[in-house]
Amino acid sequence: MKEKIIFEGKSKIREIVYDNNSNLFYFSFEEIHLIPTDFWRFFKNNKIELISKDHNLKYSFQEPKIDLISFLNKEFKNDYLLKIEITNNNDLILYFSSTKKIEVYITSMAFENWEITIKNKQYICLQGGDDIAVIE
Repeated sequence: MKEKIIFEGKSKIREIVYDNNSNLFYFSFEEIHLIPTDFWRFFKNNKIELISKDHNLKYSFQEPKIDLISFLNKEFKNDYLLKIEITNNNDLILYFSSTKKIEVYITSMAFENWEITIKNKQYICLQGGDDIAVIE
């Protein structure tokens, strides 16, 4: 698949949550819902700020040192999602109104890698990132 823009507009973030049982993040925007099933990175000014794998890590502290949920909710408080792109490799990139973006990567050859629903259209990155299933 060639690079493809699947959303252009202005969508406010509603909520970011993390489910401890499934170890999944859920991103909810106006009419857009994203479930990255494994690995994603948050960029600011083209620099990696945080990586999903760091969420709730304690290192040598008693309490988690990195709380991605509170960090991202603060970061995106005044931002809008402007564009969503599927790359040539079927990675997913979310561009925001500031200099921020989230890149969701293919990390599994056996399982789906990400799922996003925009209005009533669902995109699922299939095993190995070989194809995108589109359900309308």
